[in-house]
Amino acid sequence: MAITNGYCTLAELKARLTIDTLDTQDDAMLEACIEGASRQVDAFTGTRFYQASETRYYTALDGYSVAIDDATAISALAQDLQLNRSYSDTFASDEYDLAPDNAALAGKPYQQIVLRPLAPKGFLLDRRAIKVTGTFGYASSAPPAVKQATMLLAAALFRRKDAPFGIAGGGEVGQAIQLAAMDPQAKLLLMPFRRLAIVDLV
Repeated sequence: MAITNGYCTLAELKARLTIDTLDTQDDAMLEACIEGASRQVDAFTGTRFYQASETRYYTALDGYSVAIDDATAISALAQDLQLNRSYSDTFASDEYDLAPDNAALAGKPYQQIVLRPLAPKGFLLDRRAIKVTGTFGYASSAPPAVKQATMLLAAALFRRKDAPFGIAGGGEVGQAIQLAAMDPQAKLLLMPFRRLAIVDLV
């Protein structure tokens, strides 16, 4: 199988596991572990480390700002002023800013849209009233810490084939060790990228 939006390569994982590159017997399983680990990273951090052009919908919590999922660019912004999901009321690009202000310089995504002081109108506070089209994702490729965490998690998934029910043999005869749900080092590597989920009010 091919890896879809994985945060490390097959060769990188095989090197971590000291598997010879000429040994292809477990390649399909290793690729599945990489993809599974990458989606585990997405779930834990509340973001993703690949990009896609998408349209998403949000609820503004005040009249001048709206929290969005991680994004690197916004191409269109509109709201549902008629409350019929037509989103015909658009905002010009010079009517809003993306925040944090210096996110791009720090290699980080934008997480908020803020109207400029002289914007002629505010955000409607109705549920799902804001339509945002842009490039979503933390980055176009995984940062080094994310890559390392993915390899740790993928390696753990691969080793689970030898640990039925999550129990691995220990160093002493008759001793068994229960495997952790998630590698603690992977958690430490991923914590700086974790963000709270955006919850729409119903």
